[in-house]
Parts: sequence; C-alpha cells; structure tokens
Amino acid sequence: MTADKKPASSKPASDKPATSKPGTTVKIPTFGPTINLTVPKNKAVGCEHLFTFYKKPGWGVEDTKDRYNKKLDQLIDYRKECKACTTCHDTPASLYLCLECTELNCFECADQHAKGEEHEFKRVRCAHEKVIAATSFRKRKRPTADEARYIENNSNPQPCKATGLRGMVNFGNTCWISVSLLSLLQNPIMRNFFMSRPHEYQRCEIEYCLVCELGRIFDAFYSEDNLSPFAAMEFIIAISRRLPGFRANEQQDPSEFLGSLFNKLCEDFNQKDSPNGECKCILHQVFHWKQNDHRHCKNCKSKTALDNLGGQLLLLNRLPNNWRDTQSGKKRKAETKNDNPVPSLKIFFDDHYKKQDNVPYTCESCKTSGNITQFYSFKGFPMVVTCYFPWMKMIEDANSEHIDFPLSIDLKDLATPVKVGKCKPDDAPSVWYDLFFTTVHHGSDKGGHYVCYSRDREGQWYHFNDSCVHLSSEEEVLGSTPIMISYILRKLPETDV
Repeated sequence: MTADKKPASSKPASDKPATSKPGTTVKIPTFGPTINLTVPKNKAVGCEHLFTFYKKPGWGVEDTKDRYNKKLDQLIDYRKECKACTTCHDTPASLYLCLECTELNCFECADQHAKGEEHEFKRVRCAHEKVIAATSFRKRKRPTADEARYIENNSNPQPCKATGLRGMVNFGNTCWISVSLLSLLQNPIMRNFFMSRPHEYQRCEIEYCLVCELGRIFDAFYSEDNLSPFAAMEFIIAISRRLPGFRANEQQDPSEFLGSLFNKLCEDFNQKDSPNGECKCILHQVFHWKQNDHRHCKNCKSKTALDNLGGQLLLLNRLPNNWRDTQSGKKRKAETKNDNPVPSLKIFFDDHYKKQDNVPYTCESCKTSGNITQFYSFKGFPMVVTCYFPWMKMIEDANSEHIDFPLSIDLKDLATPVKVGKCKPDDAPSVWYDLFFTTVHHGSDKGGHYVCYSRDREGQWYHFNDSCVHLSSEEEVLGSTPIMISYILRKLPETDV
C-alpha cells in the first residue's frame, strides 16, 4: 500500500488545497464531520514565499512544478556519478538546487549565489542552515544568542508550512502507533528539523532505517496541504523488522513503544561521540533532560550532587490515598474550595521531586548507610517535557482519576538553585512550557483505544481519532483524562537557573 492510499471504506477526498476569497469560510474535505475554517483577509494559504513567487510573470503553480520536476529528472540519475557544484565543482554530501535558475551548488557557493542573484528560496534556506549549524544544545551551560533564538523560533509553529492536519489509517489495532507518530509529527521542533533534510535518505544503507521512514512521513504531512488519512504501512513494516516485540496486531503501550523507537532512531542517526558515547542526535537534544541527584548525609553533613541524564518520558507515579492530608493537598483544597479536590499536575511534580529521608545509600565520606536524604532537580531543562501516568490505563473509570493540568506551566521551582536553597522561588527566572499534545486512552489495560489532541500554529486544538480529525476546544482538552501530556519550552530564561 502506498503512503497516500486511502482505505476502501473511506470517501475520496481532494488533494488540492482549498481556496476562497479573503474573509470567507472554507469547507475543507475531511474524513468525518466537515471542518469549517475562516481564511483571514490578505493571508496566503500555505507558504508565503511560494504565494509571492507564483504571482511572478511566467511562474504559475503548474509552470513552477514542471520546471522543478525537469531539474530533478536531470539531477537524479543513479547510473551516473554524483553531480558536483556548478561553481567550485566540489561533490559534497548535500547540494542545493536553485528554483529560479539552473545553479546547483554546495552550501558555500549557494550562500554566495543567493546574495548575488537575490534569489529568495536559496536565501531563506541558507539562512536557516546557518542557524542550525551554529546550534549545539549540549556543550554549553548557557546558550548563545543564536541558540536561544533558534529554540524560541522553532518552539512555536511557523506560518510557512503546510497544516499537517492528517489522520492515520488504523490497520485493525495500530492506534498506539498513530498517536506515537503524531506526538512527533505535531512537535514543531522535530518537524522543522526533519524538514531541513538532516538525513541522506537516498544514500542510506541501513536496512529498514527508521530515520528514513520517519523523514518520509514528515514529508508526506508537510510538503503539501493534503488532508487525506495517511497510511504508515512502510513504517509499520520497518517496525516489525527492527522492533519485533511490538506487533501491529496487538495493543501496545505508546510510552514503551516511544522508548524503544527512540533507541533505534538514535542508532540510525549514528551520531555518538567516541570518548563517552553520549548521543548528540536531535532526540537527546529535545526530549532528554539533565538532572542533579542530590544526596545529603545526616551523619557527617556531607553533600553530593551527581549528574543524571533523564529519559524522554517523565513517569509520574500515582499519589497515595492520603495525599489530601499533606501540605500540598490542603493547599489544593483551599484553592478549589472543595472537600474532595482532584490533584493538579504541580502536586505530581512536587511529589516526584520531593526530598526522601533514610534512603538506603552508603555515604562516601563516613561510610554510614540508610541515613541519606535524596532529591532531584533540573540541571538542564529539556525543550519538550512529556509526562506519563502509567497507572491511568489500568482503571475502568478514568474520569474518577482526573488530573488538572494547565495550558502553561512554570517549572522554575524544580531548578537546581531553587531546590538547594541558593535562590528563592520568587527571585528565580521563569521557565515556561506550553501544552501542545495530549494522548488519551479509552478503556483499560485489557483493551481499549488511543486518541490524541494537538494544538496547531494558530492555537486551535484538534482531536485525532484514527483517520478522523475534528475541531476541538481548550475546554474539551482540559476536561479529558490523558495518560500522556507534552509541553514545549516557550523560550529560554534570560538568566541562569
């Protein structure tokens, strides 16, 4: 089955983007109830650069596609040796094709060509490549101005992209694969990274390479405004070969699948340092966080802080039954003015990062055991924080276990200076995260169905249920009972935390 092949039971949907006069309502064909979107006045649908480019004399939509396809036909010929830069005649791994002339250049020559000829597309692409090349998120304690600007720009959805509002075909019992893929596809940092072509797909020699398969899915979602459901058959086949423990005909846990998928993706990126084996791939840069493991000995008063690299998911355990009697529970009761309040996400964070006494560790200084106080803190904040509640799917009535989670959350209280008492919470810089994706499980651990909610570039929420995509609202999202919620870093704090 091809990537865009539609299921037999679905109605045909047009692949052409909907157009209308400014200020009118557009009915976009979807699988399920029709989605009505309003196009603002004087706003281009799709890429703003292409919209301007198409209005040039002799450069209409079809003419531009024909010219580009002819250039690709001349460029891609596996029977001949690799093409070289037309200026310096070098043969780099990546070549840049100008859409407005016949130039085929390496990056340095493409940069000079874009400046000299004022060709818009090469200028935009080269500027983006420079920012990526200057970005290294794991080498410095404080980021440079380019790094901070890159994170801030790519943490927010960009206007110059396709919508990416496509459902996923369910091949009987593959909803857990769909929500896992959508959590990556709807992540603006991952989207911008994969759309910059970071992997040599045509030269990759890895059998069933998952980076190649994931990159092709990103292309299918964001290369054009296609609203028909996507059939990830090639990806599922690659998963069956690379991760045989995850069978497509059985219901699996998305958190376990994402953990195994990330490990294989890291292998396929093949970007490990030789000295210590620390992975530098995009997954470790975006999802993993650096923690300090604090251990204070009550006997000799010694204090140690060990570096600890956290995983891509933050597993939050179920609160004890008497949590309402704790200080956090009483505060929650006072805030809600309810005798039986539901816990908030902040209470789960406080419980996960609280100090634990009499931990069975042996002090390195005095060699005493079981007299240690331990707690964790954020040494380096990740770009994306994904919280997972593993116990949520094991209960029949999930509504009784509802958790209040906000649209935005400030995690400055978990920073190392605040946790060790070097800085008061009121004096610490804010570290704001915005909710952009949630995964909901209907049913129990014996069987059920996975759906998800995602926020688009305009702040509108959508509900993804297999091949159906529906408009949603903040109230519906916050009223759901998700098992996974993902927050993305809004911007880096102006000072160290």
